[in-house]
Amino acid sequence: MVALATTLLAATASTTYARSWRVNNDATKKAHFVDINAAMASEEVHDGDTLYLDPGISEATNSDVTQTISKSVTIIGPGWNNHSAYGSFTFKGNPNPYTRRGYDIYVTAANCKLEGIIFDDVCTLHIQSDYVTIERCKILYMLNVSEYSRPARHVTVRNCWINSSGCISGYDQNNSEYCTIENNVIITTSMSCIQKFKNATIRSNYLYYTPVGSYSSKNCTELTNCTITDNIIIRNGASYHSDLFGNLTNCTVNNNILSCAEGTYPEYPDNKCIDSFDLSTIFTMEGEDGDYYRLTADSPAKGYATDGGDCGIFGGAYPYVAGGLPYGHPYYTRAVVGSTAHDGKLNVSLKVKMQDE
Repeated sequence: MVALATTLLAATASTTYARSWRVNNDATKKAHFVDINAAMASEEVHDGDTLYLDPGISEATNSDVTQTISKSVTIIGPGWNNHSAYGSFTFKGNPNPYTRRGYDIYVTAANCKLEGIIFDDVCTLHIQSDYVTIERCKILYMLNVSEYSRPARHVTVRNCWINSSGCISGYDQNNSEYCTIENNVIITTSMSCIQKFKNATIRSNYLYYTPVGSYSSKNCTELTNCTITDNIIIRNGASYHSDLFGNLTNCTVNNNILSCAEGTYPEYPDNKCIDSFDLSTIFTMEGEDGDYYRLTADSPAKGYATDGGDCGIFGGAYPYVAGGLPYGHPYYTRAVVGSTAHDGKLNVSLKVKMQDE
């Protein structure tokens, strides 16, 4: 009896603590797994564990297959846009446009988090489970929330950069419910920035849409019972800048900066309409990444948010963080290589900060 109790106690203790794993397909790096699929197939990886993605893995063959996240894990990349000291991690898709979905990423487990990762312009990220968080990622094509008979509810998309032909799309309003989309930059040329959600909270984003060719999407469309607040919503083009919303049903739309002319949306009177798509009237347009969208001193977005703060990506509870740097991630702010010391060693001075925002 004592031996049995000891065995059971040991088994319980072995599953109490979450573990961390490195993913890199370069055998010389001596990582734990070559890709996410290998980690998911391992009996050693459990719900609650964390996978750290080494920079550059996506350039190699092992990542050129569909990756499925089937356990409730956190997956962390090193960030992007030259802000990381270690480089970035990019999921590459299939360059053949006729088989684009072949190398996509699927999240089928609930309670997952993806952070500090790039998804390139032929790679779609598919969320097919509840309570998934996508944070500080760069998405260059589509983020699909729910598909077909696989609903995904309570999904959070926060502090992400989504551009090129990218968008955030639910499959339909009944499948894609109770999601939070906040403090993101979403710039698109072919599809609505945000579409097909129900009971969603959409706040403190910068949503910019430029119609190209025959495309005639809106910035926000096919939304039901959603709250749309504290955003900066701009549609480019003199003949288009007042055409922001389509098929909104019972939505609350307030305290947004809209490019449309005053009176365009009489059903949504509690917004500031600037009748312009000139970004220089709103942003400093200096620097790179999110810094480009910092507000000018006299920006109409200043102090207009519901909490008395600013509209846009630097307002609210989760201000935008440049470069997708993940929480607790160290990065260099200065590296100085000195002269060779008398003992033959090279003197190197590093200044390192920890991302704690």
